[in-house]
Amino acid sequence: MTSAIDEKHRMIFCPTWCSAEPHEHDFAIESETGRPVMSHTGPMFGPFFTSANTHVDTLPDLQAVNAEVRAFDLDDVAMTPESLRQLAAEALDAAEWLEANR
Repeated sequence: MTSAIDEKHRMIFCPTWCSAEPHEHDFAIESETGRPVMSHTGPMFGPFFTSANTHVDTLPDLQAVNAEVRAFDLDDVAMTPESLRQLAAEALDAAEWLEANR
């Protein structure tokens, strides 16, 4: 018997920016609704920012949730003036990508 999650591997809807291969998508079942949920992986913006998107399968249509940018924990990162400038440039790139993909 094929599960709903296995079926999703066969028909994956991705935003154009998704860099994940079909087998790399994370699938889950929403606990509240029982609907399949799929995560996408987008571009990285340096070592501290990544982009992602999740959509809920509302068959027959796929309903996309807005793109997100996530920052990694910087608590133990020593920053120099140069690395702070690089971080600021990467944050600006991430913000521009997010504006273009929301």
